Formats: sequence, C-alpha cells, structure tokens
Amino acid sequence: MKDQRFSMGCRPALLVGATLAGVLGTTVTVRAQALKDIQTPDTPLVLKAQAASTSEGRSPSRRRKAGKCRFVGFTGHFDPEAHAAMLKAYDKWDTVMMPVHAADHAYLSFEQIALPVAAERGVATQAIKIFGKANLLRSLSSSDCLRYALSQPSVQVAICGCGTVGQMEDNIRAVGNFKKMTPEECVAVRKRAISGQGVYTGTTLEYWKKKA
Repeated sequence: MKDQRFSMGCRPALLVGATLAGVLGTTVTVRAQALKDIQTPDTPLVLKAQAASTSEGRSPSRRRKAGKCRFVGFTGHFDPEAHAAMLKAYDKWDTVMMPVHAADHAYLSFEQIALPVAAERGVATQAIKIFGKANLLRSLSSSDCLRYALSQPSVQVAICGCGTVGQMEDNIRAVGNFKKMTPEECVAVRKRAISGQGVYTGTTLEYWKKKA
C-alpha cells in the first residue's frame, strides 16, 4: 500500500520536525537533521498546492523517476470538494495534506468528503489544523486532538505546531503512548468539540475554509 510506504519514510520527520521547527524557528536545521536521521534523499517529498491543475502532477512525477524525490502529493485547506476531485483525477499521488480535527464535521467536512477518497485510493493523509489553531483546546485536551486525528482512516501523520518546549513534549508523549480511539470515543470527542461555552464552529473556527 502507498500509505504504508509513505509512513515508513516520512512520519518521524514530519511529526517531530514540524514540532521542533515551531519551537526553535530553525526549519532548515531541523529539516536537515530529520532527513539525516531517516536517511532519505535531500528532497523526500514534493507537495502541490490545491489550486494547481492536476496536470502539474506530471512534473513531480518526472522528478521522482529521476530520483530527485521519493513521494508526490498535494496540500490545501480551502475546499474539500477540490481535494476529492484532485484525488480522483490523478492516480499517482502518494500523499495528501488536509485538515483533520474533531470539529471538522460541522462545516464543509474534509473528513466526510475528501478523507474517504484518500483512504479508498491508498493515499497517505497528513493531518493539519488538528488543534483548530488552538481553539479546540477550549473543549478538548491536546491528547484528545492528536488521538482523534491519528485514529482516522488513512491518516499517517499529524502536523502539529507548538509555542513552547512543554507543548512539544506533550505532543510527543501523546503519540508515544498512542492508542487508537474506538468509534464510540470518536463520536464523543466530536460532540465535545462543538459544544460548551466559548466553543466556535463554522468559519468562526475554520476561517481557512471557503464560505458556504
């Protein structure tokens, strides 16, 4: 499966590397160390922005054939229908990056529209916006957010930022002790994510999505 090959090569670098970069502000140094640690080529992954036409996927495919990268994917957070269309229009994606979080279901849901397509086609998913830009921490713990994202079908990586070393350590502990949520736990977390005092939904929370 493509998602298995991707996770073996990139999961440690993306999860830990992105977190460290958020704390230290040294993305170049962290990237170089992560690549050294997992012994990949200098450019292990090429991502296309969501707005790019599917025909542009041919260019990174050529780079992969030439040995200049190992994986090809695309990213975006604006429109789940566009993600689904990109996934269906090109059959050589290795990975896709999209919002996956416990409140996503309440408005233009990537989890309901795009994620099933990625799972069906064996495309590894990198989850972003897992804390809802910290707004979900009003009703959920950081561990809840991480466990929820990593429990979804085809999700291999959770991209998580942080503002302190302590937050980074919390994220690493949550993944180190990771136990996949049951369907019942996922339902309960979704409910908590969109209820309670001071909790946001829709574009108030997910301002990165298009207006309905």
